[in-house]
Amino acid sequence: MNESEWRWADLRGEQLEMVREAEETLGSGVDYVLVYQHGQGAGNGSTRPPQAGLQVAGLNESQVECLQGLEMNVKGVAVAYAQNRS
Repeated sequence: MNESEWRWADLRGEQLEMVREAEETLGSGVDYVLVYQHGQGAGNGSTRPPQAGLQVAGLNESQVECLQGLEMNVKGVAVAYAQNRS
């Protein structure tokens, strides 16, 4: 059994504010940004995002750079999601 798993990132204060700012900066095509971290054990919750109406957002180069900057600051993997509007 693999002891290393992806889990919800344990973010607080300033890091949560950075995620909120990224959601705003990324614009109308992005509704949520979720951050994951690699760690030991089950972590602090499921690694699956809420599936009800969410899909991975399509991003342009500038938006990808924004997420990459966020990832460096929070030391995790950031994924942008959009609500399925179909």
